[in-house]
Amino acid sequence: MSNRQSWLDLISRAEGTWRNGGRGYNIYYGGGTFDNTQNHPNKVIQPTQNSIPSSAAGAYQFMPGTWQGQGGGTMTPERQDEYAYRLGLDRGVDFDTAAINPDNVALLAPEWASLPTAAGKSYYPNQSAKTMGEISSFLNQGPAGQPKTSQVNEEQIPTLIKLMEGFLGPDRTPTSSSDQSLMDIDADPRLIAAALEPDPGIINTEATSNDKAIRELQKTQDTILKFIKQNRNLSEKEATTRGLKKSFEDAYSAFQPGSSVI
Repeated sequence: MSNRQSWLDLISRAEGTWRNGGRGYNIYYGGGTFDNTQNHPNKVIQPTQNSIPSSAAGAYQFMPGTWQGQGGGTMTPERQDEYAYRLGLDRGVDFDTAAINPDNVALLAPEWASLPTAAGKSYYPNQSAKTMGEISSFLNQGPAGQPKTSQVNEEQIPTLIKLMEGFLGPDRTPTSSSDQSLMDIDADPRLIAAALEPDPGIINTEATSNDKAIRELQKTQDTILKFIKQNRNLSEKEATTRGLKKSFEDAYSAFQPGSSVI
C-alpha cells in the first residue's frame, strides 16, 4: 500500500466512513448514504437532537463549500481521493511522502475535525477527535479492519535471532543468501530469503531519507544484539520469551510500507 493510500484510509477511518473493508464514498454525515454518482447533496443532517447539524458527505466528509472549492463535480471515488489529497497539500502535508506522525496529523486537524491537534483535541469546539492511540491502531489494521498478520511468528524467532546475529552484527560483512553459514539453520528457505531480501515498501517510505528514523532503527538493532550477547546462556525459547519477539515486531511495524510513524 502506498503512503497516499495509507493517509486516505486513516482519514476515512477517523471520519467514521469506513465500511465493509473500504472507504465509504457514499456515506453521509450521521451514517446514512447518498448517490455519489451525483454532485455533493448539500443537505443538512442532524442525526440526533443533541448532535451538531452538518452537511458533510463522502469518504472524507467534505462540506459543500469545500467540495465546490476544489472544483465540484460528481463525487466519484477517484475525485474524492484527489480532492482529499489536495486538501492535505493545502495544509502542508503531502500524502505521497509525509510520514504519519503526530505533527503531520495535527497539521490536518483544521481540515478534518476527527484528527487531533497537538493538544490532543479537535480543532473545532464541541467536537471530539480521535486520540493518537486510535490513529496508530488504524495503521495496524488490515483492509477489512482486522489486525495485520504479524511478520514474525513464534516458530521463526530462533532463525531470525541467528540471522540478525550473523548478518546485522557490528562485525558483519556483505553476505549473499547462498552463504554456507546458512546451511546449518533449520528454517523454511522462503523465510530466510524473505529476511535477506530488501523490502521495496520500506525503501519507498520516508524512513530511508530520514536521519531520525535511521538512528531509531540502528538503536533497535543494537538493543537486540546487546540482549543476545548478554544472554547467551539462555535457550532460544527463554530469549524469545524475554523480549526478542516484541523487538522484532516493533522494528517491523515501525516500517510498514507507507505507514512509518517514527
